[in-house]
Amino acid sequence: MNKNDITILYVEDEVHVREMLSRFLQRFCKQLYIAKDGEEGLELYKKHHPDIVISDIRMPKMSGLEMTEAIKKINPSQLVLLITAHNDSEFLYKAINIGVDGYILKPVDLDVVNEKIKSLIHRIQNEKAAQELKESEQKLKLLSQAVEQMHEMVQITDTDGNIIYVNPATQKGTRYSEEELIGKNNRLLKSGEHSNKFYEKLWKSILSGKTYQDIFINKRKDGSFYYDEKIISPLKDEDGNIRHFISTSRDITQRIALEKKLQKLATKDALTGIYNRYKMTTLIEEEIKRAKRYDESFSLLMLDIDKFKNINDTYGHDVGDYVLQELSRVVLKTIRKTDSFGRWGGEEFMLLAPHTNAEQAVELAEKIRKNIEEHSFEHVEKITVSIGVTQYINGEKETSLLKRVDQALYEAKANGRNQVVFL
Repeated sequence: MNKNDITILYVEDEVHVREMLSRFLQRFCKQLYIAKDGEEGLELYKKHHPDIVISDIRMPKMSGLEMTEAIKKINPSQLVLLITAHNDSEFLYKAINIGVDGYILKPVDLDVVNEKIKSLIHRIQNEKAAQELKESEQKLKLLSQAVEQMHEMVQITDTDGNIIYVNPATQKGTRYSEEELIGKNNRLLKSGEHSNKFYEKLWKSILSGKTYQDIFINKRKDGSFYYDEKIISPLKDEDGNIRHFISTSRDITQRIALEKKLQKLATKDALTGIYNRYKMTTLIEEEIKRAKRYDESFSLLMLDIDKFKNINDTYGHDVGDYVLQELSRVVLKTIRKTDSFGRWGGEEFMLLAPHTNAEQAVELAEKIRKNIEEHSFEHVEKITVSIGVTQYINGEKETSLLKRVDQALYEAKANGRNQVVFL
């Protein structure tokens, strides 16, 4: 299959980016479909079913994420690349669960685009070539050559897991030579990171004739660990008896590291390292569901640094940033391990305290207020906070709960600051 047989759908709302990247993408495909938003992109996808979809995330009418989700419902195996700015980390974290095949960061680096597109074209070529080989008289010979040249790692074992074949990619990925692997049991690659139940589930599945797919944490010859996205299928004889197992896999260590980084970016405040508003909102929603299910209660504490603007105006924003960071450390040392603390915005913070009644919540708030007041902050004379406290009322909506704790904070500030108000 020639790369010029590829069709690509490109969706981007920014005109200059769309024009620039469209010219570049045309060299990879026989047909390039272009849309300016998610709605138009989805309609073009339904009409043409391109091989590759490349889309921006933030767009009017329908975002790239919403479009991708709709496309994945039509074709779960559709190849999708998302183009995004650094501040799209929350959306990228959601995209992980949808199953996108890669990310390109803005400003767009054409060398990165070139590498990504070629990688996807290679995958498409392998998949279509494999299908064609089934119908070819020379499929056994060609298949052998393809396996030898595949970037994916291929292993064949007997029914006890003893290795009888590895392709060069496996040798490169595991750092073992062919001679060191042939005849050895697959447990040679075990890292010790998986439980016995993990392997019991694997063997139960493949011995019953089913294909098994999962991510393994395996160990190379040099002792380093790698994430191995593996598919294991049984090979049966003419009578249907399982004789061997074949596995194909690829090293996704870099992808896992990126996903972990994106997950952190999506849930943590960059300045203080505590949870951000997005994560705190998610935790509050989950706690409401739990409280409804088990008829339990929890409390919210909303903190605001008193006269924080004066700190920025008098000492500068660097000192203001230090105060936000240091205050976060003070609060984290004060609260329980079960509590969740995050930056709500600016100088406002939110604390979720599970399994607390009104009295316990106020007591915790007073402890936080006192510890901050007595703490010695560098550069500034004294820092105080006003704290609003409220308790979840079973059955109420999140908006009602947040409105009440915000009102409690407002009253604490209106009454003179450096105090706790419960509503």
